[in-house]
Amino acid sequence: PSRRRFPTRMAMLWESTPLERIWPGNPWLRRYRCADRPADQAQPVGWLVGAALLVRSAAIVRAGLLDERFFMYSEELEWQARLQGRRASADHTSAIAYLPDAAIIHYEGKSSEQAIIRRHVNFQRSKLLLARMWFGWRFAALLRAALRLGYLYEIVVELLKLILGHRPDLRRQRIKVYRETIREL
Repeated sequence: PSRRRFPTRMAMLWESTPLERIWPGNPWLRRYRCADRPADQAQPVGWLVGAALLVRSAAIVRAGLLDERFFMYSEELEWQARLQGRRASADHTSAIAYLPDAAIIHYEGKSSEQAIIRRHVNFQRSKLLLARMWFGWRFAALLRAALRLGYLYEIVVELLKLILGHRPDLRRQRIKVYRETIREL
């Protein structure tokens, strides 16, 4: 489901990192992804993944448009916090509704699949911008260091697979992506 609570610091540290693969059922991401709620019931949520959103024009006038500092990732999260008239909190879930009967097909990643390095960099830069906006520069610096360590870990894993001769072209490509992402963060 495309429903979420607003991210906490811990959710930001775990989401889309090697830590998530090590402990996929961790409580921070379960809460962030509303895994404690039934997916087949309408419910208030913090925000919805932005493939398709129906928003009243008066709410858009009040909150403004998407923040152009975000490129493709996290922009809908930050915008929905503004639409609700508040700075994000993990428990504020009053004005955005998840409707399970509404359906849309979203081909995730199709607009960025050819630019793998840019996708990684833009996703993480948006995450860092959001972290700085909501939790301050110290947390954003900690998150940047954690993300770089995560990519370094991924490089080590890919190097080991390369040494074993497993799909060498793929391993070289991933190493390049992770190395460039570290450099650009």
